[in-house]
Amino acid sequence: MFSLFKPKGQLAQAIQGLWSASVEAQQRAPLTRWLHADGCSGVLFNLGPPIRLEEKSYPSGVIVLPVNTTARSITLSADTQLAGFRFNPGVSVGFFGKLVRRDAEGIDASLLKKLQLLHQSLVTTSGHNARLVLMYKWLQQHLGIDNCPPQLFKDAIELVEHAQEIGLVSDELALSQRQLERQFKALTGMTPKQWQRTIRVKNTFMALKTQPDIELAALAVNQGFSDQAHMTRECKTIGKITPKQYLKLL
Repeated sequence: MFSLFKPKGQLAQAIQGLWSASVEAQQRAPLTRWLHADGCSGVLFNLGPPIRLEEKSYPSGVIVLPVNTTARSITLSADTQLAGFRFNPGVSVGFFGKLVRRDAEGIDASLLKKLQLLHQSLVTTSGHNARLVLMYKWLQQHLGIDNCPPQLFKDAIELVEHAQEIGLVSDELALSQRQLERQFKALTGMTPKQWQRTIRVKNTFMALKTQPDIELAALAVNQGFSDQAHMTRECKTIGKITPKQYLKLL
């Protein structure tokens, strides 16, 4: 079971989605899925038995998901209960006060305590909708507009996603390419080019989900790849799965 809520209004400027998920108690074999790279970070609350992210096991508790340039595998056992929220690009730096690169290392103790209290409340809350409401109210209270990145970065994000040349983005924003790269690095840990590659792969998977019958060669052109082979290589490198393999899963 998986429930996703995309907020509107002021909270939508900082949060792209809140979610809640569970695995049936009768599930026999562990389930392995992929957390797609999207150039953003998030917070995951494990409310049940241990889960695995890549090769590391995590018990019940708060797990901060740093920005990753490639997809990560997540393995879930029977009766797993999870919830979490995903930041918009660059927001996590304002929220945590730094670019988190691994789990919850270096996070302010008072903020971590607040997240742990939220985790405790989620553990005692049953039902996906109730968890979503609880997280929504918590974010309204603890996440302000001051946590969002400057408008210049938001403009850069939109331009970089569709730009054929990163240098053209610098010209349009009246920034040097070094200034642009420095801002991307500070807020995402990625260069503009890495960001663009990551988002192209993410958008490719989203397009396959909504248009599973689309010709892959046409999809490659639509998403800004040089050809189908280029798209396949990028999806395999960043998303850990080819477009054809993804279609089979769908």
